[in-house]
This record gives sequence, C-alpha cells and structure tokens, in this order.
Amino acid sequence: AKVAFDLDVCHPGSHDAYLMSADILFFNELGFNVYRGEEAYDDTVKRLLGAGVSILVVTLGENGCRVHTKDGVSTVPGIHVDAVDVTGAGDTFCSSFLYALSESGGDLMYAAQFANAAASRAVTIFGPRGGVADKDTVLQFLQQNQ
Repeated sequence: AKVAFDLDVCHPGSHDAYLMSADILFFNELGFNVYRGEEAYDDTVKRLLGAGVSILVVTLGENGCRVHTKDGVSTVPGIHVDAVDVTGAGDTFCSSFLYALSESGGDLMYAAQFANAAASRAVTIFGPRGGVADKDTVLQFLQQNQ
C-alpha cells in the first residue's frame, strides 16, 4: 500500500516520523513554509526525499504546483479563474492527483495537470461540493482552459 498525507499546515517536530513513512506528501505553499521554518526550501525538499518520500507536491494556489522527486522538480502552471469559494480546493487537488496518478500508471505531469484543473474548476462553484466532478468534466475544463 502507498501512503499519502495531505498536510495543509504541519508544524515541525512531532510529526516527522509519520511524514518520513509517506510515499507522497502534499503541502500547500503556506503549510510547507511553516513546516520548513528557517530551513531553506531546497534543503527541506532534499531532506524529505532523502528520508524516503517519493513524491513531494507543493500547491501554489492559482499558480499551480511543484512536483518534487529524486529526479528533480517540475512546475505545472495553474489555471486562472474567478474564484468564488476555495472551500475544498486542497482536498479536490489531492484526491484528483491520486486518482489521475493511479489511472495513468504513474504519470506525474498528467496527475498534476488533472489535479490543477479539478481544483481550479472547484473554486468557481460555491460550497464544499464544488470539487465533485467526473473525469470527463475535469478533462473538458482542462481543455477549455489551456
């Protein structure tokens, strides 16, 4: 089984043993900055990947996300929309990323693009269920907004 943690804001210290057991870590930008504290961004990435984390994703809101692996970093641009409600955007991103990663056989860029599209679409809808959509709806939204 793979282990993935969605860490909105994680305070360093007591959680590190759990984090190091993860295959995939998701942070939003604020949460990653809180977690790393005074440690340099790149040093924190290297430390986490060196400890056994396979994929580290830092979401950047409307600016997309960064996907870090031992092979390097890829930045996937966001989709600019008129946001109505950001409730559930992070959950939509993470669940969509995992779905697309599994469906694609491990294609990280596809997963990141799909997740960005799902989350971007979700924030255009008021309420926490804005992220509920099937694959075709997300892919159509992605195609329309490229």
